[in-house]
Amino acid sequence: MYLENKVPYLIVANILLKPVRECIVPPYTSKVVKYMIETSDKLRFLRDIARSRKSYKPITISPIYHGSKPLYTIFSKDTKPLVLSPDEVYWFRVSIVTNDPSKVVDLGEFSGIFKTPYGDFLASIDRAEITSFSSLEFDFNKYFKIEFLTPTILTNKLMTPPKLREWSKRIPERHRLVPSSSAIFSYLARLWNSFVSPKLMIPRKNASDLDVYKFGLLSDVALVEVNYRLKPETAIYGKGKSGKLKLVRGFRGWIIYELTYPKMKKYYKKLLALANALGIGRSRSIGFGQVRISKIEKR
Repeated sequence: MYLENKVPYLIVANILLKPVRECIVPPYTSKVVKYMIETSDKLRFLRDIARSRKSYKPITISPIYHGSKPLYTIFSKDTKPLVLSPDEVYWFRVSIVTNDPSKVVDLGEFSGIFKTPYGDFLASIDRAEITSFSSLEFDFNKYFKIEFLTPTILTNKLMTPPKLREWSKRIPERHRLVPSSSAIFSYLARLWNSFVSPKLMIPRKNASDLDVYKFGLLSDVALVEVNYRLKPETAIYGKGKSGKLKLVRGFRGWIIYELTYPKMKKYYKKLLALANALGIGRSRSIGFGQVRISKIEKR
């Protein structure tokens, strides 16, 4: 992803969305946005980024939001379809990592009427921000809060020691429903390192898998949960070819952390800023693992 001697940029765009008429949308509403990107010639550059086969995709497409609430369907006995009203204004976010800062102009192509199988929508750019990775940071003092807005998916193999990675292939992969700070921040360090040149890697230049693994372990010591409210949640993503529901199970809620080892703060400030834009965990490119991070002044 990175270009030697180039510093990547993070571009975050909020787009307003208004249905032309009342419509029923997919159970996971990022599918509407994904369809708009896949079928619009004006957004070809986004389509190319979204089709990247890299392990850590340089794009995140959020679900559609109504106010501060992401719209998706939770699997339950009384599941009802999601209906959008022409009397309301909705929004979504697209975040990309790129070495070309001029791409912020291309995001202005999110304007006009978009026709989809779910209905027609009027889209308009609300705001777009561009930040160099070298200046990317989320400032906090000692405490910060991570709110997991959509089901977040962290696998049980994230903290596998590098020497045991081959052996761990014998073990089934599962999703954790109780996150650890080691899993969260080793994931974010890998995400960060996948975009930057070796000199900007975390926790050091030319960081290896072992370095990131140790960074995760240290995060379990440097960060302490002082309060939390978490619950497992199963979302409906859609239907397979057989008509069977595609279900995604993760955790949602919030955690307040206390930083007990200030020397690690310079890393967390960067990783939290990245998480705010790109999310955390598997399938974040299609809107899972959406987070909102805020600083807390007192315990």
